[in-house]
Amino acid sequence: MQSANVQPLDTNDEPQIRIPEFITPVCKVIRRNGQVTDFDGGKIHVALTKAFLDVEGLSASGSARIHDTVKALTEQVVAGLFRRMPDGGMLHIEDIQDQVELALMRTGEHKIARSYVLYREERSKLRAKKDKKNKKKTDALQISVKMPDGSSVPLNEERLHQVIAEAVAGLDGVSAEVVTNTAMRNLYDGISEEEVATALLISTRVLIDNDPNYSQVAARMLLDSLRREVLTFLSGRHTEATHQEMTDLYPGMLEKALKRGVKVKLLSDELLRYDLKKLGTALKPERDFQFTYLGLQTLYDRYFLHSDGTHFELPQIFFMRVSMGLAINEVNREERAIEFYNLLSGFDFMSSTPTLFNSGTLRPQLSSCYLTTVPDDLGGIYGAIKDNALLSKFAGGLGNDWTPVRGMGAHIAGTNGKSQGVVPFLKVTNDTAVAVNQCFAPETLLHTAEGAKAIRDVQKGDLVLGSSGNYREVTDRMVYNQHDAMVSLDIKHSVKPLHVTAGHPFYALRGVPMGQGNDRTYKQLDSRKLSPEWIDAGELQKGDFVAQTIPKEVVKVDTFTEEDARLYGILLGDGHLSKEGMQWGVSGNPLQDEHLQFVREYLAVRGV
Repeated sequence: MQSANVQPLDTNDEPQIRIPEFITPVCKVIRRNGQVTDFDGGKIHVALTKAFLDVEGLSASGSARIHDTVKALTEQVVAGLFRRMPDGGMLHIEDIQDQVELALMRTGEHKIARSYVLYREERSKLRAKKDKKNKKKTDALQISVKMPDGSSVPLNEERLHQVIAEAVAGLDGVSAEVVTNTAMRNLYDGISEEEVATALLISTRVLIDNDPNYSQVAARMLLDSLRREVLTFLSGRHTEATHQEMTDLYPGMLEKALKRGVKVKLLSDELLRYDLKKLGTALKPERDFQFTYLGLQTLYDRYFLHSDGTHFELPQIFFMRVSMGLAINEVNREERAIEFYNLLSGFDFMSSTPTLFNSGTLRPQLSSCYLTTVPDDLGGIYGAIKDNALLSKFAGGLGNDWTPVRGMGAHIAGTNGKSQGVVPFLKVTNDTAVAVNQCFAPETLLHTAEGAKAIRDVQKGDLVLGSSGNYREVTDRMVYNQHDAMVSLDIKHSVKPLHVTAGHPFYALRGVPMGQGNDRTYKQLDSRKLSPEWIDAGELQKGDFVAQTIPKEVVKVDTFTEEDARLYGILLGDGHLSKEGMQWGVSGNPLQDEHLQFVREYLAVRGV
C-alpha cells in the first residue's frame, strides 16, 4: 500500500488547498509523454478543488462545503479506479480524468463537470501546439524495454513499425497508423517485452468491430509473439524474427522442432527418419497469414505442442507434423506428407480433432468414431463395454452392433436358462459411457461474451471464457442423456452448487489445513511443499481448493453496471445470506468502512 500525504499548497498564484491523506494500493500512472510516475490521489483532490473554484470564485476557497464535497468526490474517483485492480497496477492519465468527469456527472455537479471538460479541452489544444513545435524532441523520446533476463534495451521502433506494416499488408480497411498510435499509447518506460507484445495485440483486437480484417491483423500480431517464443525455446537464446525473416528460417525449424518433440517424449522418433530437408523446403511460410485471430488463438491454446507451457510448434510445422503422422506407413511417404500438408495448410481440408492432437505422437489415435460388434457371450459383452470406456478416454464417438446378442427368452445352453435380451446390458453400457464421459449439468453457468449463460443455452459460435483466460469460440456442442445422480460440489463463493459427472477432472489443491492463512499457502506453493493436481470430481474432499481461470480480458454486460459489480464484490468479500436466500447482509465498521455507505445508497436508489 502507498500513502499520499501532501502538504498544503501555499503560493502567490494559487489558493491554499488542504489535501487530506488518501491510502491506495501501489500503482503507477502512464503520463501522455510515456513517463511513469507514482499514483497520487492528492493531485485529483487539487484538480477538483480548482474546478470548483473556477466556477464559484477564489473567495470560496475556505468553504467547508467545497472541501467536504471535493474530498467525497476524490474518494469516489479513487474507489472507482481501484475497484477493478484492488492490488494495484498501471493506469493511464486519461483513464483517471475520465473517472473524474464521470464522478462529477453522477453527483449532479454539471456546472463543475462542464468547467472541467473545457479545461481538459484547452489543455489538449495547448499540448497539440507544443507537440507540433517539439516534434523532433518527442520523436527522440526513448522507451526502455525490460528483457526476460532483467536487462533493459531501447524500444526497437523500427522493428515495431515493420511488424505492424507486415500485419496490415494486403488487407483492405485497416491502417498501420491507427494500430501504431493505439499501441504507443499503452507503452511506457520500463515495460516488459511480453507487455509490448500484449499491447500490440490488444490495440488491434479492439479494432475488429471497426473492420473484420483487423482479425487477421491481430492474428499476425499473435504470430509475432509465437515466433519469438518458439525461436527462443529452440535456439536457447533470445531470438525474434519478422515474417520476412522467417522465410529463410522456416525450413531448418522443422527438424529442430521435431527433435525437441522426440526429446521431451511427445513425438515418435519415426518422424526423424523422414527426409526432413525435403519436407522443410516444402513449407509455405506465407500461409501463416491466412489465419484470423480466433483461429490462430485456438491452435495456440489447444493444438500446438508445448513443453512445460512453452510452445515449440509454428503453424506450418504443426501442419507438416500432422501430415507426416498421416503418411507414416505410405511407400513414398515424403511425397504423401507434402500432399497432405498442402491440403491442410491451404485450408482445403481439415482433419478431425483427434488427428490434429495425436498425429505423429507416441499415441497416434486418429479416429473420431469407433464401430464395434458385440459377441454373444458374457466375456465378449463386458469386453466390449470395457473397450467403450477405454476408447472414450481419448475422445471419439462410439457405435456398437448388438445384432449377434441373442434376444429375450432365447435358450442359454451353458446354464439351461433363458436370456434377458440386450436391454439390461444396454443399461450397463449407457451407465459406463456416462461415467467416462465428462460433462456438467445443463444449468451450469458459463462466462460468455453476453454474460453468464446456462451451458444448455450455449450454442456453436458463442464466445466462452476458456482456460487461457480469453474468450474462445464454441466449435461443437455435445449433449449426453444423463439421468442418474451426479456429484454435487458446494464451492465457496459459488452462486449455487456445481453438478458434474464423478469422473470429470478438476485442477485442485489438496492437503491445506482448514483455516490456514493464504500467505502460508502461497509460501508452501513457492517451496513446492504443496502443488496442484488434476483430481476427479468424485474424489474431491471438504477443504480442497478448486482452481479458477483468471480472466485476461473484460467483456462488458449491458445489464450489469459498475455499481452491481461493486456490490457483488462486497458480498463475496465480507457478506452473508441465509440458506433460503431471503436475508442478505454485509459487515464492516461504520466509522471506517466506506463501502457500507455505498451499500445503503445502492439499496435506497432501488427502493430496497
